[in-house]
Amino acid sequence: MTQQERKVLCTVEKGYTSERDEQIGKLRAYFEVLENGDISPINQIDFFCDTEQVFVTSGYSDIKEKFKNNLFEAICVPTSFEQKDGNCRYVTRASSCEDIKGLQVSQIYDVNLPSPNDPLIIVDDIPLTKTLFTRDNGFIYGPFDYTSKFDEKTESYTLALKSINTPISKLPQYHIGKIGTQNCISYLSNDKRNPLFLANIKKY
Repeated sequence: MTQQERKVLCTVEKGYTSERDEQIGKLRAYFEVLENGDISPINQIDFFCDTEQVFVTSGYSDIKEKFKNNLFEAICVPTSFEQKDGNCRYVTRASSCEDIKGLQVSQIYDVNLPSPNDPLIIVDDIPLTKTLFTRDNGFIYGPFDYTSKFDEKTESYTLALKSINTPISKLPQYHIGKIGTQNCISYLSNDKRNPLFLANIKKY
C-alpha cells in the first residue's frame, strides 16, 4: 500500500447509476486495518471520514454481486474532488476489494448462549462474517462456525453453531472463549449501528 492508501473493512451500502451509465455507489466502513495489522473501529484511532463511508467510482455492481451483504476489505485513496460536507473523503473501485482473510472480524448476536446439546440460535438476518459470537449478560462467547437454514414461516434464520476448526492461541479445539464485554470495547464496531462486530479476535 502507498502512504495515501488506507485499508478498511466494509459492507455494500447504496448504489446509483451515474450520468455516464456506470454503476457507482457507497460502502459502509466499520473498521480500518492499521499498518501494524491491528484492526480499529473506524475513526477511533486515526480520523477517516465523518460519513464513515467510501465512494465507489466504478464497478459497484461487481462488488455487490461478489460480496453480497458480507463484510469485505477495500483499499481506498483520497478523493480528487473538492471536499464538501457530507461527501466521502476516500474512494475505491471493484479491483481494490477482496475477501477478509481468516479470523479478523466476527459478527456478534445478542442472544443467550445455547446449550452444547442443542446449539441453535434464531436470528432475523444471516451473519455477514464467516464466524460469529453471542453476547449475553456482559459476556461475549465464541467464536463459532455455523450453518444456516431459512424458515419461511417466521422469516428468520436458524443457525446451528459449532466450535471453529482452527485452534486459535490458547483456545483448545472444540472449546470456545468467554470474554467480558468491557475487556474488548476498543475492538467493537460502533454500538449505535447494527450489525455489531468484534475485531482482533486472536488477541483474546
